[in-house]
Amino acid sequence: MGHVGSRLANLLFWEGVDLILADLESYRVHDLALKDGALEVRPEQIFDVKCDIFAPCAFGGAINQDTIPRLKCKAIAGSANNQLLTDEDGLHLLKRGILYAPDYIVNSGGLINAAAEFDPGGYNPKISRDKVNHIYDTLLQVFETSEREQKPTNLIADAMAEHNLKNKIGQRHIPIRF
Repeated sequence: MGHVGSRLANLLFWEGVDLILADLESYRVHDLALKDGALEVRPEQIFDVKCDIFAPCAFGGAINQDTIPRLKCKAIAGSANNQLLTDEDGLHLLKRGILYAPDYIVNSGGLINAAAEFDPGGYNPKISRDKVNHIYDTLLQVFETSEREQKPTNLIADAMAEHNLKNKIGQRHIPIRF
């Protein structure tokens, strides 16, 4: 789970989600499971749990050739960086029919909000919120393109990011000054 996963679990609890939690720090899982009425499993068991959404929130490389065959989820959307060990793992997920939300899109809200603190007019929470709300649209675009082209979502997201960087889409006109 990690720190972010703990926050996510709490938010999901209040939305009525049934949670199944694992963490290397067993006290973290136990306390949160008691508080949020969640089922706790050992870290080595989490990949074998039937669920709708698997949310890796602590370790990169957790989605790999050893864990993908064990997954019993419909989608992966977590906050851990570099969840896929290799680019090919995205293809394996696609072949298994598991939707993968690329981690750097899922995680982009924190960076968007932090960068907004350096806007020339100062931080505006409404502008920041509105930009963060577009993450959903970006994910939908990735998912739709992946389905249409039958390519893994991680490669679609990479191509979109490279296109935006090459064409300076979304680039600041005034550099951040510290």
